[in-house]
Amino acid sequence: AMEDCLQTVRVNLKTVAGTTVDLNATIQDTHPDGSDIGTVIAFHGIPGSHRDFSALLPRLQERGVRLIATCFPGFGYTPLFSKLMKMKIKDGDVAATTVKAVSAIDFPSQLRYIQQLRDSHVQVLMVYSGSDPFIEQSISDHLVEAFGSIKRLICSSVVPEDSTTDEYIEAVRSGERKVAVCFAKEGHQLQKTRAKFLADAIVAMLEMNQNPATMH
Repeated sequence: AMEDCLQTVRVNLKTVAGTTVDLNATIQDTHPDGSDIGTVIAFHGIPGSHRDFSALLPRLQERGVRLIATCFPGFGYTPLFSKLMKMKIKDGDVAATTVKAVSAIDFPSQLRYIQQLRDSHVQVLMVYSGSDPFIEQSISDHLVEAFGSIKRLICSSVVPEDSTTDEYIEAVRSGERKVAVCFAKEGHQLQKTRAKFLADAIVAMLEMNQNPATMH
């Protein structure tokens, strides 16, 4: 159940102004004692909560992968549909927090972090949709382009199939460190509709990092 493994941890954050903020953060940790396979840290969107990963959690848990899912302050656990926001919003407080959070993000300034990630040896898998009602594909394509010579894969099937996973694994085994996969006919909730692909790709990534000899 999505309410299992919830716990509260004390977090100290330093603000832009230099002051320190202490808060009790709620997280979901499926393997608090750790995992020999690996750990996935999941950050939900705005709005959202740990429930965003309801389809991904059991697929990772059954394979021994530790999942730590965050619950950002002010967003609640059980969002309901709101015709006003056209998004899943629990109440007016969550709506206000959503608007404030989005308006505070300086997207152009994030480019330098993308460039740092692009130039690093960190393995990256970007997954996005071609029919997302909230994020136009052109925006996601622009983000992918910021990574330069990233390997691109496109899945046009509306039915989940293992061939996409096979293509990803082959790309990584051939030495690709940055891969982008576009699910052309999917919508906004890829972590739910393509949970199997994500779980398979995550496990493959973790296994190959533990056994570099499996990569060409």
